[in-house]
Amino acid sequence: MSAEELSRKILASKKYSSLYPKTVLRIVKDCLSKYPEKEAEKRTRRLLHQIWGAYVPVRPGFEKLMGQFKQGVKTNKEIKEIVWPFLRLQGSIKERVGILDNFYQKIFAITGPPESIVDWACGLNPLSWPWMNLPENCRYLGLDIDKEQNDFLNNVFKIADKSNFRASLGDIFISKFPQANVVFMLKLLPLLEQQRKESSLEILKKQNAKWLVISFPIRSLGGRPKNMIDFYSKQFQDLIRNQPWQTEKILFPTELVFVILDEVVGQEHLTDPDKPLRRVIETGQLFSMIFWGPPGSGKTTLARIVANQTNAHFSEYSAVSAKKQDVMNVVAEAKERLNTTQQRTILFIDEIHRFNKAQQDAFLPYVEDGTIILIGATTENPSFEVISPLLSRCRVFVLNDIGPKDLEKIIGRGAKELKMKIPKDALDFLANFANGDARQALNLLEATVQLYQKITIENIKSALQSKFLRYDKGGEEHYNVISAFIKSMRASSVDAALYYLARMVDSGEDPLFIARRMVIFASEDVGMAQPTALVVANEVFRACETIGYPECAINLAHGVVYLCTAKKDRSAYEAYFKALADVKSYGNLLIPLKLRNAPTKLMKNLGYGKDYQKYTQENLLPEELKGKKYYYEKE
Repeated sequence: MSAEELSRKILASKKYSSLYPKTVLRIVKDCLSKYPEKEAEKRTRRLLHQIWGAYVPVRPGFEKLMGQFKQGVKTNKEIKEIVWPFLRLQGSIKERVGILDNFYQKIFAITGPPESIVDWACGLNPLSWPWMNLPENCRYLGLDIDKEQNDFLNNVFKIADKSNFRASLGDIFISKFPQANVVFMLKLLPLLEQQRKESSLEILKKQNAKWLVISFPIRSLGGRPKNMIDFYSKQFQDLIRNQPWQTEKILFPTELVFVILDEVVGQEHLTDPDKPLRRVIETGQLFSMIFWGPPGSGKTTLARIVANQTNAHFSEYSAVSAKKQDVMNVVAEAKERLNTTQQRTILFIDEIHRFNKAQQDAFLPYVEDGTIILIGATTENPSFEVISPLLSRCRVFVLNDIGPKDLEKIIGRGAKELKMKIPKDALDFLANFANGDARQALNLLEATVQLYQKITIENIKSALQSKFLRYDKGGEEHYNVISAFIKSMRASSVDAALYYLARMVDSGEDPLFIARRMVIFASEDVGMAQPTALVVANEVFRACETIGYPECAINLAHGVVYLCTAKKDRSAYEAYFKALADVKSYGNLLIPLKLRNAPTKLMKNLGYGKDYQKYTQENLLPEELKGKKYYYEKE
């Protein structure tokens, strides 16, 4: 008998006639792959009982329930009063009925009010909505393998005017993963393991949601405790041990709940559902990439998450200390790993802009042939720092500074990890001080705890002066010095700028890194007050390229003194960003006809280029921006 025939035979029985045919077929195929036909049928029926039948010992009469619901609505009973007895009909939900008053309240206190919910293997749980206090526009999708039950739920939703609620057939092993703010997987993981061993983690990873709510029973269906709290707590912690997830544990009298935050704070444009890196993780389609962003924005963390979530081996090096041979060793190991276990290797190079051309050339062939997946991290524009052949084989992702609210989340988690309480004023101070750099915030937090064992503003300020923090191995002083250098030039403080220049040169900072900052400064801060500053800065950059250390330090000093003593005018810089703000606000506005190129007769007939004058005084902005002024000449 084929899998399809056996599946139809099982579905023909009264007990299983309402089940999702694709689920029955999936289980039949799994069993036939391991057992003879008769044993496969027996095991299929046993599995269906374990994952569904055991929780519905007496099949509800849904027509009768529908009649009771309609009658309750007709007599103006509260929805809670009507559905409460319905919830007691299914074993796993019956245990929750007595704690509904605070079950969802405690969960949503962690997640916040959900915008949308997906409820896997929902049973009759969607009928708990009156206890959830959901926002009016919250979307609720219940997914279950019981068609008759889903039809009943949809009828209830229709009568109760819950137009955003829907129940549908769904099997977590074969269905798509809908996007949601919160996903419920209540008492589901043990049932997944009964069907396919070690499947739970992969299914958790694939959920398309910010928050996952996972629960476990703490008593058997017969009411016996069996030490299930300790058993499931350990099992779950072991399951997610190497995952980058934040978890909260809630123990209710009848249920153990874990709330998982599946989120990288601060880079939502890359990691939110349907965004590029989320798609990479969900599909497992790895490719080489460059993370370009400011210090402490999460480049290394994101690389580790990509490797972990795609089950790739992760080899991490810093370009400051790594040698060509280190890379070749990784390549050799990656080849062996790929041949023996088919596991891919991610080579993560931090500060990849510090690798020279020869070093970058060394691993180019292995990026091309897929031996390694390269993830490079840089604070510098990769167009200038990564060789063109390598850059063309990588996708560049731009990371943003982490905002104050996100920094507060990260600091709060750090304090929790250190088992310390952080006062609100200290949290605000630390978030503002870090200025978008999460690593700096966490380093200072950790230093404060290690030095003073208590987090206060005074202790944080004291830790700031400590060598313990100032020379941390994360290299934050590198970014502090370049910041002081730029700000000293901006203030025309020649002596301070020369001092910070000397600090960078003495520490071996790349002279082109310094010179590039000077080129930017010439346009951003000197600008139209002394346009030749850009020429001088470019010549300093060229001198550093040609001469190198130690002599090019003299060229750098020459340029620093020139830029410091030059008058300052940021009007061109500010005007550009005003114009850019309008581009982002209004989008691509229509170009005035007279300014359009007219290479063909048709275009000329359409009015392209008509009445164009070379030296007109007319405002040439798009119609919607007529009269707008961006550039104001400094008096």
